[in-house]
Amino acid sequence: MGESYFAIIGDIVSSRREEKRDAVQKRLEEVLNRINEEFSDHIAANFLITLGDEFQGLLYDAPGISPLRIALTILDQMYPVRIRIAIGRGTMSTAINRMQALGADGEAFHRARSGIELIRANERHADSSILVCSCDEGCDRAVNTIIMLAFTIRRGWTSRQGEISRRYAESQFSGERITQSQLANEFGISQSTFNISLTASNAREYASGLLAAQAILSEGIPEKQSSDCSEKR
Repeated sequence: MGESYFAIIGDIVSSRREEKRDAVQKRLEEVLNRINEEFSDHIAANFLITLGDEFQGLLYDAPGISPLRIALTILDQMYPVRIRIAIGRGTMSTAINRMQALGADGEAFHRARSGIELIRANERHADSSILVCSCDEGCDRAVNTIIMLAFTIRRGWTSRQGEISRRYAESQFSGERITQSQLANEFGISQSTFNISLTASNAREYASGLLAAQAILSEGIPEKQSSDCSEKR
């Protein structure tokens, strides 16, 4: 079996209804360029816009690679523009051009493409979405359920709660060594006010859930231990 990769395909929800479509597309291009630069070591083929409102990129499948973090970064940096993203895991059948993912093909992209079509067909909310499609049905079910619950939390945020919660989640994903006091200072508020916002928005639960989803995606679902609670009684 060949080397495994993560393919990411995304598009803008209802892009034809965007009043400033050219500006949105330019913004998307800028975001993808930042992704290519910031996550250069993770990327097998650079992200680029392919069909006007659609984009794609290819990541290595290796320890430390976080496709979910990259997908969330794109969603957050494009907010409030609504984005759909599918992450496909699998092998590649074509040569990989590091400078761009255009023309790349293989299991990873087939699964990502199926994921995007599934989101479009079953979309119940005009909101951003992420769906993972790999060869592990159990892993996909666990990860996608966590993502669905996380986005249920996300939909309840006020504008200000969203700003604070997205920044907090990013600090957790990146492993950034920053205190809550420093994060509060970024928003010009006290630490107590910052903590109140995190509690009201369930931002800690949101971030913890997505970190757990990323761990499952990277490492799989842990096997059942040989002992259980009944044996410890």
